Amino acid sequence: RRGNRKEVAVVTKTGNYDPKTLGHNLRGSLERLRTDYVDAYYIHNLNGPDRLDDELKGAVERLKRSKKVRFFGFSVHHPKQVACVEAAAACGFVDVIMFKYNFRDYDNAALNRAMDACAKAKVGLVAMKTQGGAVLHAERQAEFQKAGLNVFQATLKAVWADERISTVASAMRNVQQVEENAAAAAQRLGGLEREMLRGYAGATDHLYCRGCGQVCGAACGGSASIHDLLRLKMYHDDYGDREVARGLFAGLPPAARDLTGVDLGAAEAACPHGLAVEAMVREAVRKLA
Repeated sequence: RRGNRKEVAVVTKTGNYDPKTLGHNLRGSLERLRTDYVDAYYIHNLNGPDRLDDELKGAVERLKRSKKVRFFGFSVHHPKQVACVEAAAACGFVDVIMFKYNFRDYDNAALNRAMDACAKAKVGLVAMKTQGGAVLHAERQAEFQKAGLNVFQATLKAVWADERISTVASAMRNVQQVEENAAAAAQRLGGLEREMLRGYAGATDHLYCRGCGQVCGAACGGSASIHDLLRLKMYHDDYGDREVARGLFAGLPPAARDLTGVDLGAAEAACPHGLAVEAMVREAVRKLA
């Protein structure tokens, strides 16, 4: 109605990994969005770098020639994230990635190398999960309040301070959060805030699953997807999205929810970040089921 479609970036995602039917899913999205094209089209949570093959490249090129898609990419936030980001830099047909990145990832050398490769290849980087789990620590929050901002604003500023990041995807539930995020966007991250975030990370890292499920998964046996269970627990506890978390839990393959034969003690011993894996996973299943 406003006639300013070209001034707005409209993005959508698909859970369809099949290049043969990628266009079919897009048609449904365009109808629901009531637009002729999307500015970016993501494959949701790409599950491996091998998906970025010539067949997918051909499907993407056809969508672009049809003028229904301007840019193509994928989102990713699982244990193969670094490999997927690296592959995007090398494959030549991925324009943009939405990936998990926050102040806790500053010391992730492998992820930083992959991000550098994307920046060199001019692949746009969109950060999501920017709040680092939204794990709250009352004593540490007070430090941010004294500095005139809240911890959520500080975590966003920490991501924006990275020049490799084009933008962030951040949930905003009300006008107050929109105003707070806008205020944070207009400010640079200061040295004091960096130090406060380092302290905040150190105080809460043992409460936040980084998603490195290949580590605990290899240690514990069984088929349960520990990183997925802890991610959904985060949605339930820290984000407050209880019904969403339960719905996603119900949608997991039965084997991914099954703790039979899983040595959670071994998983806990293997966790490089010191999480109380056994107690947290059992609590996740109890709440989400």
